[in-house]
Amino acid sequence: MGKISLFILVFGVLCALCVFLIVNCDMFEDIPMKGDINLLTVQYEWVQVAKLTVNDLEEDDHFGTSVAISGNYIIVGAPDEDTYTGAVYVFDKTISTWKDDVPQRISGQAIGDLFGESVSISGDYMIIGAPFCGKAYIYKRTGTSWGDVEILDAFTSGSFGKSVSIDGSYAVVGAHEYDDTFNNEGVAYFFHRTSDPNNWSMQTQVFTGTPRLNAYMGHSVAISGNYAVCGAWGYENNQLGAGFIYEKNGSNWGVPLPAPFHENWKLNASDAENFDNFGWTVSISGSYMVIGTYSSASAYAFKWNGSNWNQIDILTASEELVIADRFGTAVSISDDLSVVGAYNNTSGRGSAYLYKVINDNFIEEDKIYGDDSVAGDNFGISVAIDGDYAVVGANMCNAERGAVYVFERRLVKK
Repeated sequence: MGKISLFILVFGVLCALCVFLIVNCDMFEDIPMKGDINLLTVQYEWVQVAKLTVNDLEEDDHFGTSVAISGNYIIVGAPDEDTYTGAVYVFDKTISTWKDDVPQRISGQAIGDLFGESVSISGDYMIIGAPFCGKAYIYKRTGTSWGDVEILDAFTSGSFGKSVSIDGSYAVVGAHEYDDTFNNEGVAYFFHRTSDPNNWSMQTQVFTGTPRLNAYMGHSVAISGNYAVCGAWGYENNQLGAGFIYEKNGSNWGVPLPAPFHENWKLNASDAENFDNFGWTVSISGSYMVIGTYSSASAYAFKWNGSNWNQIDILTASEELVIADRFGTAVSISDDLSVVGAYNNTSGRGSAYLYKVINDNFIEEDKIYGDDSVAGDNFGISVAIDGDYAVVGANMCNAERGAVYVFERRLVKK
């Protein structure tokens, strides 16, 4: 091919490319940038597919205070139902769509127990916290029904059951108001399911390495694989807050130096400021972890690099938020997708933000709120994510009866 012919060919290709870019320029609008990375996160949006509620809710039941999701099952806590006895509802997508399912109701034992203050689910097992009576309850699924198999009790005060998390054959329960060396120092307890599927025994209790007054360790807990994280939002001077990481060694948790076991790592925010309350909420999935705050309008992402947990990103909203919006007070992560709640945003209507992890950058994909959300609903007070589904609680809507919204991640551009 001669030089002139080659030049004409190249020129024609460039012209065609220019025409394509001009005609399709809308494809490249609003593409978020992070550093020098061009990330096409506009390819996905999160669409509301269900609003969950139950017919017999009464005012001030606060359905949606806690939520959890695993596969086809969504767990919703209403801890103030029946004069603070509390109840939990299990929605099963295998029976019908979540929005059409009549959920199984599991009630607390006594007035004031706050049964359902915290919930977690893993496979065929779920755990429910009742911090006022100081217990946590393990339930196992048989067919389409959930039955109780174990009552966990640390035989101590301190709001045992304020936070719960379960993964496989291990569960962790927080007691953030536990008093030992100092008032409200906090503690967490690890439980293990033996070969008997109905037998869960306490393995150990874990503290912070250096006890502090009003640390509130165990206000939040999460477990995944060989690692567990416990939030202590009052730890450090002026409530900077901290997250304490425990590693499973064989069947034991933490490093015995000395017993009882202490943390393997203590995490702080890289830009910590007074009264941030880092550790207000925590979530972990595989090698990624997210730790939220109460008072900094941000959440923090960490990654396990094979020898340490390192902060890799700070999650903020694409819009400008203030501390009062409470962004970061609820977080959840599942593989490379994460959701963060901001329940007081827009006069308490609330909102939640979805993130996709790309090259260790947490990139905002979407902002969501209920299709009928109004001021004061507290949408985002609780969040959970599993695969392409996100669940968000709004425990103050409808005269504080509460509701839960389900969103699905869908491809909108290729």
